[in-house]
Amino acid sequence: MHIGMGQNGQIAVGTTAIQTGWTNIWPVPDLIQTGTDGHLLALFGGTRSTDPNETNEGINAATAPQDGSSWSLQAGDAANGQGGNDPIGATDVGGTPFFTWESSGQIYVRRGLQGSTSPSYELQAALGGCCGYTPDIAVGRRGDVWVTWYSSASGKEGIWAQELDPATAAPIGSPSKMPGSTTAFNGTQESVQQITRTPIAAQGGTGPAAEDAFTGGNIYIAYTAGYPAANKLRVWTITPDGPSTDSEVVASVGNNRSIGAPAVATDRAGRTWALWAAGDASNMNIYARRSNVGATKWGATVGARFPNPNQLCQAIPEITPEGTLNGAVDVFATVIEGCGPQYALWHTQLEPGLSLSANPSRFKGKEKVTFKVTDAGVPVRGAKVTAGGESATTNSDGIARIVVGPYSSDKRVVAKAVKDGYVRALQALRVQGGN
Repeated sequence: MHIGMGQNGQIAVGTTAIQTGWTNIWPVPDLIQTGTDGHLLALFGGTRSTDPNETNEGINAATAPQDGSSWSLQAGDAANGQGGNDPIGATDVGGTPFFTWESSGQIYVRRGLQGSTSPSYELQAALGGCCGYTPDIAVGRRGDVWVTWYSSASGKEGIWAQELDPATAAPIGSPSKMPGSTTAFNGTQESVQQITRTPIAAQGGTGPAAEDAFTGGNIYIAYTAGYPAANKLRVWTITPDGPSTDSEVVASVGNNRSIGAPAVATDRAGRTWALWAAGDASNMNIYARRSNVGATKWGATVGARFPNPNQLCQAIPEITPEGTLNGAVDVFATVIEGCGPQYALWHTQLEPGLSLSANPSRFKGKEKVTFKVTDAGVPVRGAKVTAGGESATTNSDGIARIVVGPYSSDKRVVAKAVKDGYVRALQALRVQGGN
């Protein structure tokens, strides 16, 4: 099924069937734009019928105009017979599709659909054999193409990235391992395998919808790390010069708790969002942080509560984000709502979080306090800061100054920063009573 949604996150009324009546359709499709006119391409695994001469089985493709009003099925297997279930695609700036999939522990990739002159290529063999899982693909703003996947091969466990030739999808050089995707445990490198796609996103987006003027060239990969509990979320940067030598820890939890459903997205301004799920079987939530341009600093953590809280058997196995034009991020979450299990697809929008600091944050009686409001290290102009009943607006450096006090007795004052398009920030001040 296909449904439209506005930039404000409002879901359209009514859905359009892409395909119906098949013997089997695998539950993880993908949707991308192709061609210079932005036509839609749906990729999905499935078998149309039990006819021994059936031509649509394995990887399938259907196309539609940009509004998704009507869909046409491509005749035959889109992957030229390699099989597989859950394809995922990306397009270059000219709208040419690339897509990747896993089949029997092997990772395949190709440029173009069935009938194109490019063959399919297998990537896991470069790591010594079985097995590769859950690939994802992105095309950078410079036209470079990268595939990520999880490998369980002996001595080659962890998250790997492979650059592809944009003209053919053939591998370029050797795959690179994501730093921190395995952990030393009892003398060996171990990892907790995630069951969802290995998320990758190009800075600023690409394809026919990327109409902004941003021309950055980084690509970002997100993955949970740690063993025996996956208690960290890491983000790895592939720069125009190649993969970085380390990855950034964006989130961590303690007490043997776990992080799941890693995800990454970029917006048109070159910012990067990292998302994850954390909690327990009766209190599961989605969290996110947005970076500055280049992802060298990360902003405040924001979040969304589980759609139906206080239920047993809660889980969020997959998060699929998409950056918006207004700085927010669309979040699509596959949710297990209760014991059974009962699967559902939910959507919300998250705005980036403000960060607020105060200098000094502890003083006696009365003080002129300097507040600074930032977004992932970037000063925020025009934010309203309130403290002790007084308020001020930040300047171009993100600075606002407020006289707080006097107080004759010890007091805890909570300062607040707000601005449209952001989640508010709070900062506690400790005031000792006196002159």
